[in-house]
Amino acid sequence: MNRRCKYVLAFTILLLAQHHVRAQESSYNELQAIYIYNFAKYTSWPQQFDTFTIAIFDDAEMHKVISQKLADKTIKGKPIDVKLIYSVTEADGHQLIYLNNKHSRTLTEVLNNYRQQNILIVTENDLIKKGAMISFLVIGNKLRFKINPAALKDKELTASEGLLSLALN
Repeated sequence: MNRRCKYVLAFTILLLAQHHVRAQESSYNELQAIYIYNFAKYTSWPQQFDTFTIAIFDDAEMHKVISQKLADKTIKGKPIDVKLIYSVTEADGHQLIYLNNKHSRTLTEVLNNYRQQNILIVTENDLIKKGAMISFLVIGNKLRFKINPAALKDKELTASEGLLSLALN
């Protein structure tokens, strides 16, 4: 089995196992943190980076959970730095930006400010049609996600085939 197949298989098993976990058994933010890690892990950027940086927009609880869950992990062999930001201009230089439901209106501003940067934008509330690259949604008490391949391509980001196959259409 080649290396790519192993990654796809491992990722598939991880996500399928998580789909069966009820919200009562594990917190929504913890599941999102695991998904965000896998989104980053199975997405390719055109440039190299010394540290993989994740910007969490004005959500201290999510910042805490992601920081704890990803403390000993790496992306592309690089350490992960999770930053809590309060303005769109603070997201400069990050590889991933997370906007929760409360800040969904900020998406347009983020897209306009970072039009030329390769930033993976992850949101809640199925904001795919508004330009988000990946968006969380809850269906039947299960955390799921959608991917916008055109938005990824615009940012020169490439999601693995395994990641794309697990997304809802």
